[in-house]
Amino acid sequence: MDVAFALDLLAIADQFLVSALKRACEKAIKASITIENVSFMLLTADERQALALRRKCFDFMMRHFDEVIATEAFSSLPQTLLHEVLVSASQRKAQRQQQQQQQQQQPPLQPSPVPAAVPVAGAEGGAVLGVGIGTSDNALDV
Repeated sequence: MDVAFALDLLAIADQFLVSALKRACEKAIKASITIENVSFMLLTADERQALALRRKCFDFMMRHFDEVIATEAFSSLPQTLLHEVLVSASQRKAQRQQQQQQQQQQPPLQPSPVPAAVPVAGAEGGAVLGVGIGTSDNALDV
């Protein structure tokens, strides 16, 4: 489905409350999100209350934040959306810094020692102790 057509159809589906069509449009649009169009897609999703599309656009923006904020479309977002995106990006950055600090404070994990095989007393050729399974007549060493 062409993205422009899907956006137009999303508006119509929203206007006439055709939720199945709205979801199908959201799905098609989500597959077409790019750094250049994500701001417009977020605005459209916000205006049309397309929550799944809005969430996908928002997540995409957070993953590609440095590139997205350099686009002209980003600076054209309404003040409320700009504020929401910038606050979220700031919180995400603070969380990453906190996680990095916690990782630096934790001592490195030491590998667990592997128990050595125990030789069987009186066994020929230095046989090692195994785990017996079954009865004494048909024991199977593992």
